Amino acid sequence: MSSAIENPFRIVQSSNATDWDPAPRIASLLIKPASALCNLDCDYCFYLDREADPYEAIPTRIMTQETLQRLVDGYLAYSFPNSAFAFQGGEPTLAGLDFFRALIEFQKRFGRRGQAVSNSIQTNGTLLTPEWCTLFRTFHFLVGVSLDGPKDVHDAYRVNKARHGTWNDVMDAIRLLQRERVEFNVLSVVSQANVRRPVELYRYFRELGVAYLQFIPLVEYQPGGMPEAFTISGDEYGHFLCEMFDAWWPERRTVRIRYFDNIAEALAGQKPSTCTMHDSCDSYVVVEHNGVV
Repeated sequence: MSSAIENPFRIVQSSNATDWDPAPRIASLLIKPASALCNLDCDYCFYLDREADPYEAIPTRIMTQETLQRLVDGYLAYSFPNSAFAFQGGEPTLAGLDFFRALIEFQKRFGRRGQAVSNSIQTNGTLLTPEWCTLFRTFHFLVGVSLDGPKDVHDAYRVNKARHGTWNDVMDAIRLLQRERVEFNVLSVVSQANVRRPVELYRYFRELGVAYLQFIPLVEYQPGGMPEAFTISGDEYGHFLCEMFDAWWPERRTVRIRYFDNIAEALAGQKPSTCTMHDSCDSYVVVEHNGVV
């Protein structure tokens, strides 16, 4: 386990030798319980077994309960009274139900009176079962499901190991979450497959009954500096956002789009919840499966 979790305060000396200040406060952890392991093979994945992946040679990259216990204990002590745990991947559900059940037990054990603890998970949805839904609903997980749009859009890049599209499986997951009364949002990657279809995309998600949306621009480059074929330009993303805004505005009181929420926060004089709108992205740290921060 990295010392960044066991002793998360770094003391830095100011220009006045008698004044000492703590390091910037970490507001949340972005935990990779299964590292880059995933049951899908999305064309635009930035994380799955890249050459720079130091853990590529390790066949099983699942966080142990010992590491999880130390992580929860250390972070709850550091982050009182508000503690946020976010799980991503790869595919975080590959860590298994027992891993997340242990997470809850450790949070109960090490949490203090008056401490607010939140959990969120970003998943491709394809491994969800009613048992997962029971855990999410009982302990109020914020669940994000990756869905890029209608079948032709989603299946353009989000494929499984056999190179088959995954739209049908994700739709089954969304129907399951709705049937099991689990609140969720949708994360959609904006690529060349959908950047010119913002109004259609918005209406599609609304017809699914989704009221919480997040859009992420896809910008990836080849080693020589040329953009990948699926990469969008700044102008394309700007037009996408403007048209999306016009479609969303009449429903702004009932539908939430994270980027527009962030702009509203900034205009209201608040610090946006998305760190890319800050002076620096220093409000969270990534924790790998082996505890490295």
